[in-house]
Amino acid sequence: MTEAPEVGISDAEITHLIVRHLAEVRAAPLDAIQTELEQGGGDLEIDSKQGQVVAILIEIELDREGLIRIEDQVSDNLTSVSSLQRLISRRLAGHRGGG
Repeated sequence: MTEAPEVGISDAEITHLIVRHLAEVRAAPLDAIQTELEQGGGDLEIDSKQGQVVAILIEIELDREGLIRIEDQVSDNLTSVSSLQRLISRRLAGHRGGG
């Protein structure tokens, strides 16, 4: 079994995880999602339901059960790559710190 990653996941790595899982959720080629992200100036609007699924997939991949809390699952946190990245970064920092 692979150990969960510890400290040191960068914002860029989180964004890559989001984009990769978003491609999976949309059943779209990864390069198509990356192109959309680039055309959007580094951000991409996403459906909040897709955002929820992406967040859960990342939580599973990072082996961080409970990373995304019920109160986090509001549209403001889930409707763009950048907002989801900020949420995950914030929660990873709190998770490492025991909060």
